[in-house]
Amino acid sequence: MEEKVIELIKKDIARCEQQTVNEGSYQLYQALMGKYNGLFPGFSDDIPKSGKVSTGGAFNYRPELNAIKEVLELKLITEQSKDPLFEFKNMFSQDIDSLKRVIDIESDVSEEEKKRLYWSVTAKYHPYVPKLGEGLYSYFAEQGFYDEVEGSSLDYNLQQIYNKLCAFKALNYPGLDAVAMSSPNTVVNITNNNENKNTMNVTFDSVRKTIDSMTSLPEEDIEEIKNKISALEEIVNSKESKSKKWSKAKDIIKWVADKGVDVGIALLPLILKIGRSKMNKTAIRKFAEWAREKLIEDIKYKAGTVGITANGIVEKLPQSTSDTYFYDVGTKDYTKISGIEIKQRDALVKAIQTKERSYKSYQEAFENVIEEVAYTWFNRLIAIRFMEVNDYLPSGVRVLSSENKAKKEPDLVTTPFDTDLEFTSYEQDRIIQLKDDNKLDELFRMLFIKQCNKLHDILPELFEKTDDYSELLLTISFTDPEGIIHHLINDIEDVDFRINDEMYTDDGKIKADGQVEIIGWLYQYYISKKHDEIVNIYKGTVKKADIPAATQLFTTDWVVRYMVDNSLGRYWIERNPQSKLAEKLEFFVTPKNGEIQFVDEKINPTDLTFFDPCMGSGHILVYAFDVLMEIYREVGYSDRDAALSIVENNLFGMDIDKRAYQLAYFAVMMKARSYNRRALTKGISNKLAVVEESNSIDKFACNGLTTDSEQNKIGEYLVEAYKDAQEIGTLQTNL
Repeated sequence: MEEKVIELIKKDIARCEQQTVNEGSYQLYQALMGKYNGLFPGFSDDIPKSGKVSTGGAFNYRPELNAIKEVLELKLITEQSKDPLFEFKNMFSQDIDSLKRVIDIESDVSEEEKKRLYWSVTAKYHPYVPKLGEGLYSYFAEQGFYDEVEGSSLDYNLQQIYNKLCAFKALNYPGLDAVAMSSPNTVVNITNNNENKNTMNVTFDSVRKTIDSMTSLPEEDIEEIKNKISALEEIVNSKESKSKKWSKAKDIIKWVADKGVDVGIALLPLILKIGRSKMNKTAIRKFAEWAREKLIEDIKYKAGTVGITANGIVEKLPQSTSDTYFYDVGTKDYTKISGIEIKQRDALVKAIQTKERSYKSYQEAFENVIEEVAYTWFNRLIAIRFMEVNDYLPSGVRVLSSENKAKKEPDLVTTPFDTDLEFTSYEQDRIIQLKDDNKLDELFRMLFIKQCNKLHDILPELFEKTDDYSELLLTISFTDPEGIIHHLINDIEDVDFRINDEMYTDDGKIKADGQVEIIGWLYQYYISKKHDEIVNIYKGTVKKADIPAATQLFTTDWVVRYMVDNSLGRYWIERNPQSKLAEKLEFFVTPKNGEIQFVDEKINPTDLTFFDPCMGSGHILVYAFDVLMEIYREVGYSDRDAALSIVENNLFGMDIDKRAYQLAYFAVMMKARSYNRRALTKGISNKLAVVEESNSIDKFACNGLTTDSEQNKIGEYLVEAYKDAQEIGTLQTNL
């Protein structure tokens, strides 16, 4: 029986059950009899053919409908007995319906329900639907591993899975007949439950029941698997640190990997219980998404006050002088700017006009410039918040908050002269005047910009000088209870920014730093809405400027450690038989025979080159920093000297997104600072870069520096190669 007929029967059974009144029963009876007499010859033989006249004149055909229902149910039971895939197909259709419901743009399904459905469908259908994980966020093909996803990434994955399941069903479940013939019960029982629910209760008991249902497994294997589940449960429920739990589970994870896909998928949700982050990602996401909208809204408003909007640029009024410009922006009084503000406004106009030549649209150019300014201030706010929580600011004076939790006024505003900032006589007088006038927000913005410019001395790639239009458009306030600073301080706890002083677990294994995760998560959530807007099959080709937002993907902590442990870590271990590094790497995989094949090659730590070509906000690079630190220690380096050498010699990275590059640079420098208190004042040069386009260069010119034809050829090649270089965003960016 074709599946569409089965679906039709199910719907008609439901129609019979829902017909609880006499009115309309005759019409339904006629429709069903006509339909199924054609489909199944002899269908009506055992069904009564005359109803009863009821009070009110309507014919009562409800008993006849009940008879039809029973015959249809018998048809399904018969079909079930003939088709070993019947229950699987039934479950498959239900899951498609569930997916359709959650991906509906109007859906009010919670994030948690979406996650449960995601775990359920990936666990159920990965072994049977070819390439189910291909193209999904946080899917790792070699391990067949589906890691946690949230927000827009989760929505994208659910949409793609829905499309793949629909196609698989339309093709009549290719390849499943062979599976059913070899192990009919496995397909039916491994994933289905008695209640026919579409969500998987990921508990230790439910997984034990799943394993019990795997009739294709020998009894001794089932018992061994259940013993591993019990051991895993003990680890998860222990009071130990997450790192120590992972260390204890290492052997179980290796064992699961050897057992095959079905067992691995069944136990996967239990393994992930070890790694549940304590970081409040809900709060982080809410803040980041809101912050972007807030910053863009405020910056647009500020631009509008000086006559620059999405609709155009107003000209200065005739009464303007060389020192003071007036603009009619639609308010009662004309806007007046003077001094440095004139220069800043001119710079803003020039930036938009320059962008317009590339975008061919003033409005697009305007939106892009506003977006860049919002990015800039978001990055700096996050960086300063991170530094003040960890006491990394050179002056030790908090900028956005106070050491006294009860005090609302930032310490920078309270004691500006206790900082390392240098003030002119005019600035000193102005600070005092603004305090006297109680213009604290204006004072704060002045001091905040001053602090950002001062941080340029130690972190020049992130804190560029802001004497241009970015400064003009800054509107942040610490007094506003609905402002970005208030929410940053109060919505995200200090602990989520703080570096753990203890870099290693009790057994000496390297522990990943949580601060890197928050930098990555904040950035991913910040761009999530734009990502969703861009990654839309109905919107056509992605614009070059939108490629970074479309391709960025945050790599979770354990995946980072697995990759680095078995690339950088393995490279060093294979060339140093005496090394103890393997004992310190939680995810290092020893060959099944327990023997590491050593390579006869002498290398020094400074010879190691670790390159991430799509580094995003630097999550991978920062963990590589910790592994490299352990390598340097093995050959006798001090932490202080090793930190400087790692930045200068070992870590290389590149990205097409300038703001992501800045965060990666910041993360690496903060890592160096955690090992060396003077790292930021040493003037060390990093090996990270952002891809720059050569579109503005018409022809390579050496300006007389060389007459070497070969060098000129290389220069010409590079100019040509970097035309539209940001279009290499087909590389997926790791945050």
